[in-house]
Amino acid sequence: MRKSLRKLQGFTVVELMITLVVIAILAAVAAPSFVDLLRNNRLASQTNLFATALSLARSEAVKRNVNVVVCKRNGAACDNNANWEDGWIVFADIDNDVTVDANETIRLFEELDNGYTLRVGNTYTNWLRYMPKGDVRGSGGVNGDTFRLCASDALAVNDPNRSRSLNINFSGRVSLAEGTTACP
Repeated sequence: MRKSLRKLQGFTVVELMITLVVIAILAAVAAPSFVDLLRNNRLASQTNLFATALSLARSEAVKRNVNVVVCKRNGAACDNNANWEDGWIVFADIDNDVTVDANETIRLFEELDNGYTLRVGNTYTNWLRYMPKGDVRGSGGVNGDTFRLCASDALAVNDPNRSRSLNINFSGRVSLAEGTTACP
């Protein structure tokens, strides 16, 4: 007996079209989730960058037993007219004048990615100073305050998942939260 073997010819046009339709449907479902994942990761990374600066300032104040200031920057100097998203400086303020002097800089932080804003209430409008015991004072007084980091589209869609809050209490501890009460 002879068995006849059919030669394989590959995909038919119908099979190929069905496969392409299934792939297109899966891509359409997955794409928005992937975009949200990327947006959330960028927002988390920007939030962590600022939280790192605050943590660094607090730990250096305790370690060095001096006041350490975080201020808005323009170049290598504090600038009250800059915005927080333009970058900031962490420096040991040995002479307590809130001015970066020679050999005081601990670290310069670059500006946030384009499309992100970082705003705060009245307590830390221009700078905040960590004391040697880890507590914090601001340019506007001694109360805690909240930094609000927002993606550029957070206000347009009123989506709290496109913003983060960095709450700093009087003792200098930072807590992070999703969403904020207001974006600029």
